[in-house]
Amino acid sequence: MTSKSDSQNAADMTNPLYLHPSDGPHTGTIQQKLVGSSNYISWKRDMGIVLASKRKLGFVTRHVQRDASNKNKRCGIPLEKRFSMTNGTRKDKLNRDAYDLKQKGKSVKEYYIAMKAIWDELNALEDYPPITTMNAKIRALVDVMNRRKEEARLFQFLYGLDETYAADRSQLLHYSTLPSVEVAVSRIQ
Repeated sequence: MTSKSDSQNAADMTNPLYLHPSDGPHTGTIQQKLVGSSNYISWKRDMGIVLASKRKLGFVTRHVQRDASNKNKRCGIPLEKRFSMTNGTRKDKLNRDAYDLKQKGKSVKEYYIAMKAIWDELNALEDYPPITTMNAKIRALVDVMNRRKEEARLFQFLYGLDETYAADRSQLLHYSTLPSVEVAVSRIQ
């Protein structure tokens, strides 16, 4: 038997407990099974997308607080602690891989795709707190951080290119405003 407040909450679409009639057990399921630390990062990304699409991600990230009157129910499983113990080692390896990756005769496109795969995995390992309020100073800080990250990736990409692209690399680095990696790739191609 549900109380009046429970039925009111269930009808409130903004309530995190609201379940849409189309939210069945097989809608938005992920295709891969969590094996362990070997696939945790990609599984976490996929699971985050599914949960966010159903407005349930806050339960896992703990942005939705558990009802204090119900202390017996467990809310979430500490998978992050269990499977991401190797994040430091993994980040170190990925950063070394990014700096060690060289074109070595591959096409620029193939080389860029390999480099981007490493960067995407590094992005998945980043754990920044959510920004709940945005003002001019925070926006400026985020812009500077993104620009520095983009510049570091541009340098990694350019210095991994074969020597046949030395003139192109030099020309791109002489621009008053450095281009994005994507712009650099298209100009070199």
